[in-house]
Amino acid sequence: MFPAIGILLAVSSVVSPLGLYSAKTTGNEILATFEYAADPSSFGYGTSLLMKASWSRVCGFIQRPCPYSNEIQVTTTFPNGTTTFNTTTPSGADQSNITLPSILQEIFSSGTASNSTISNSFDIRWRRQKTIRLEYRNSGNPFAVAGNRNIRSLVLDNAILVVEGLVVDAVNGGVGFRNHTVPLGLKHGATWVEDLLFIEPETSCVDTNLTLDYTVENTDLSASGALFLTDRGGFVNLNKTHPDVDYEDDWRTTRIYQSAYRAAWKHNTLTAFWFNVSNPPTSTSPPWSFLNSAMNKSLKIRTTTANPIELQTLVMSHDFGLYLAGAYDVDLPSTMSPNPWAIGWSNYSSINSLCVGAGEDDIANITNVIIGCGLMRGVPQRTDSGSQLEFDIGSNWSQKIFACATGIKASIKTVTFSYNRTDGQFESLAVVDAQPKTYPNQASMPLWGVEDTGGHFFNNDLNLIWGLVSDVYEKALNVSTVRQPHLYLPGWFDGTTQAESENLPVSDLGTMGLAAVYMPTGVVDYTGQSSLAMWIRWQQLTANAGTASLIPNLIFTDALASAVVGTKKVRNSGDSVMEGAFRAPVLPVAMIVRYHWQFGIPAFITLVMLLTIGISILALLCTGGLGIKKLKERIQRLSPGRIFTVYLFQEETSFALTAKEWSKRDGEKQIDLAGEAPTAVHGGLSDTDAAGKGANDATVTTRLRTDFDQNSN
Repeated sequence: MFPAIGILLAVSSVVSPLGLYSAKTTGNEILATFEYAADPSSFGYGTSLLMKASWSRVCGFIQRPCPYSNEIQVTTTFPNGTTTFNTTTPSGADQSNITLPSILQEIFSSGTASNSTISNSFDIRWRRQKTIRLEYRNSGNPFAVAGNRNIRSLVLDNAILVVEGLVVDAVNGGVGFRNHTVPLGLKHGATWVEDLLFIEPETSCVDTNLTLDYTVENTDLSASGALFLTDRGGFVNLNKTHPDVDYEDDWRTTRIYQSAYRAAWKHNTLTAFWFNVSNPPTSTSPPWSFLNSAMNKSLKIRTTTANPIELQTLVMSHDFGLYLAGAYDVDLPSTMSPNPWAIGWSNYSSINSLCVGAGEDDIANITNVIIGCGLMRGVPQRTDSGSQLEFDIGSNWSQKIFACATGIKASIKTVTFSYNRTDGQFESLAVVDAQPKTYPNQASMPLWGVEDTGGHFFNNDLNLIWGLVSDVYEKALNVSTVRQPHLYLPGWFDGTTQAESENLPVSDLGTMGLAAVYMPTGVVDYTGQSSLAMWIRWQQLTANAGTASLIPNLIFTDALASAVVGTKKVRNSGDSVMEGAFRAPVLPVAMIVRYHWQFGIPAFITLVMLLTIGISILALLCTGGLGIKKLKERIQRLSPGRIFTVYLFQEETSFALTAKEWSKRDGEKQIDLAGEAPTAVHGGLSDTDAAGKGANDATVTTRLRTDFDQNSN
């Protein structure tokens, strides 16, 4: 055992120290001073300096006075049938005033205090602004509008990021508003928690179970083989009953999936009629009187109508029938797709109304939530054995078709931040986690408010203002309120936005983001054509409807990240800190020493062995089997003199005698060591030389020789 212990001790002395390492932990909560930190990236220097531009608002397709305006509209109808609209003040002077009334700012800023980190409606600004001049607005004076330009795409980052004025969730989609500040003077940094206002897109995509299928005959797809629309269950398994529409109270929870489902159903129904798979209702027969399709049956589409680029990239469109191109040509030759029921643009355009659930002439109020709808054609999947990245000549490809609907939700999230610098620089600010804020009861939930125009404005007249409001407005006449964790933003989306006509981002950010998703302009290429990394990412996501729903969320978020910024500056009452700074609780980071236990295994084994020996010794001490006296006696048993006298003279044992007692009794005895074995000496002669020595001495000599020989061997 002792050699093994020696080896283990040597190994432990080398290995054991290797397990030591330093780690960070959080200390006790302290108050730290926070100061603004500028983003040195493109989001920082790409942010406009026109942050103090006046809020402005335009109402009506033909401009009319907005809510709380002191203007009136005079309508004049002439005998020839023409009508003019003149907007004036009560004094009669033509003003065309578009300045937002201060009462609206007061109402929709009332729900958050100055010392709260939660932003409100008018803490949101356009990241870039520009001024324009129109003679018929603002009395011909310049006014600010959105000047949106793409800063940098974040759709591939797949992380929660911090950029100037925002927390950007590039994982699931959404932006949080924060004018970024960091704690100062902490040696190892800190972590802390803040509640932030978030805007999140919420998308559902429904697989139409129809695909576009083709064979590549040319590497640029300009001479692809025949293009087919294949029934993967979209016709043969389609529910022939029109889906029910129930809008009661849906603004509280939204109907995103139901909207997408209705759009998919309507798309498949119209497409089935266009291809004469079945019939619409007629005076002589009900709809779906016949079905000319089967699972995996393919219907040919005119290849001249197909954009070759769109056959190999992601396509998002507000127009549900655009991919058919000839779907709107009702007088096609018989060699083309049949379309005997004259399905045209007006039929497919009705899909958006069914999906959104509201129209331009519906009253603008809290119950009409903004929803964007469109058709997604995924990045094609290769169906033969070959690389999914190469459009080889002769390869076969299939492009899935989804109907998608996107709503927009405002909510409060609890965000955990970390910072590990002491110099106030922006780069080390990071988000550790972001979760929906939890509430112990309904009374503690935020109170959301939306403009109530009294039924005087329609969806196409204006985008309503919303925000967190004070309890004093809960029963106010001109404010609709709801107390719940989130608010689905009100509005109506027809593919356009007011962002470049007024300065009111709280109302226009929804339509602006949805336009980026469903009405792409090509300013930012989200198709994947110019980015292989994006193309591969979209190809993976469009493999099924569940993951395809993430794409509109990411595009919406990417558009908002470049378009808006949070500007709220937190203020503490009574704190004597520098201008632009405030104090807040943080958990400072401390350094501690920790150990990887695997490196301590040799030392642990050694310790066990030593403990075993120690316990054994302790047990012997307790039972009397070991003590100083016993130890001394055992040591005396090793004395050669005592051993020889005991064996050669066969007297009482001398092992227990003290040194003085043994010396007195046996110290004068002589032993002959010259022979083959030690012998006792009597009267000058050894036992072997003395004649007449008795048998007992011979026996002792023999026994001693035997013991000596054994010990020698």
